[in-house]
Amino acid sequence: MWSLGISGYNCKIEYIAGETNYFADLLSRTPQSDDDKGISNETVDPDINDNTYEINTINSNKLNTRNFATCTVEQPDLPSKETFQNEDLNMKLEQAKDLNIVKVKREIETGTARSSTQSQFMIIEDVVYFLSQPHIDPLIRLYVPEHLREDIVVQYHDNNGHLGIDKTYDSIKLRYYWPGLYKKIYAYVTMCVTCQTRNLRKVNPPVQEVDIPPYPFAKIALDLSILMITDLKM
Repeated sequence: MWSLGISGYNCKIEYIAGETNYFADLLSRTPQSDDDKGISNETVDPDINDNTYEINTINSNKLNTRNFATCTVEQPDLPSKETFQNEDLNMKLEQAKDLNIVKVKREIETGTARSSTQSQFMIIEDVVYFLSQPHIDPLIRLYVPEHLREDIVVQYHDNNGHLGIDKTYDSIKLRYYWPGLYKKIYAYVTMCVTCQTRNLRKVNPPVQEVDIPPYPFAKIALDLSILMITDLKM
C-alpha cells in the first residue's frame, strides 16, 4: 500500500545502512556514550556486603518475648443507645411527663410487667428504651415522649431535604420509638406545605368538542408539511 501511495511522486528510494543513518529513529535509539564501549560482555560480580543476606534473620538471644506477647480480644458488637440531639434536655425528666412511659417504667421496676413488655423495653440510667429484634439484630431505640415526637419528625424530614414518608420512617425507626410511629410520620408529611408544592401534578384540560359550522366553508383547516431532503442526488 505504501508503494501505491508514493507512485504519484518522482522520487528515488535508496537504502542507507543503520550504522551510517544517524537521523532515523532518533527517539527510539538509546544514545551510546564512550564509557559504554569499554564494557565487555563478561559477567561482572557486584560487590555485595555479606550482611545483606542477614536481613531476614532473627537473633533469638537478643529477642525478649514479653515485648511481643500480646493478646487482643475482640469485643462483641453490642447495640448502642441513641440520645436526643438536643443536649440541653434531661431525658429522664422528659419521659416523666409522659404517663405511658411512666407506666411502662414502673411495671418493669416492680416486676409486674408482662413478658412482652419485659422483652421489648429496658431501663438504662433511668431512661426507658425499646429493644427491636432482640433475637436477630438487637437495636436499642429511645422511647420518645409525646411532646417531643414532632420535633424529631421535623429534624429528620424538614432538615433532610423533605424526604418521603417511607424514607423518613426508615431513618427515624433506627434510633427512636413511640407507638404509632408510621402514622405520625404519614400525617406530618402529607400535610407538609413544601412537599405539596413540589409534588404538584400537571393535569391536562379536558378535550373540548368543536362547534358545528353554520354553513359550508365557515371553518377551513389546512395541513402544512415541509419536504425533508435526505439525499442531495435527488
